[in-house]
Amino acid sequence: TGINMDFDYSNFFLSIQSQYSFSTDHRTDNFFYNWSELAYQPLKWLYGGVSIQHTRLYQAETIFEPGVLVGFSFRNLTVPFYTFAAFKKERYFMLGLTIEWEGAKAKRAGRNNLTATIPE
Repeated sequence: TGINMDFDYSNFFLSIQSQYSFSTDHRTDNFFYNWSELAYQPLKWLYGGVSIQHTRLYQAETIFEPGVLVGFSFRNLTVPFYTFAAFKKERYFMLGLTIEWEGAKAKRAGRNNLTATIPE
C-alpha cells in the first residue's frame, strides 16, 4: 500500500513516495518506507537538491538517510545521481534512469485526476 505525490512551483519540485508493506505470514516482515526529494532546476537539462530515505522496520529503530542529488534531463529521459551518507565511511551511490511517455487518456465520468510533471 502506498502513495506517490509530485509538486512543482516555478523551478522547484518536491517528490514524495511512501509505502507500507505488510506480510500476511509474519508481522516482523512489515515495514514503512519513504523516499522524498526537494530540488531546484536552474536549466532545462540540470537539477539538484536533497533527498531522504526513511525506513521503519517492525519494532525497530527508524532509519533516516539524507542525501544529495544531481540530475540530467534530455527529451523524455532523466538520469538522477544520488549519494547517501556522503561524509561517512558507509557512503553509497545510486544512479537512476527515468523514461517518461504519455499513453491514451481514458475518460472517467465524475472523477478528477491530479497530475504533475517536472517543468522543462
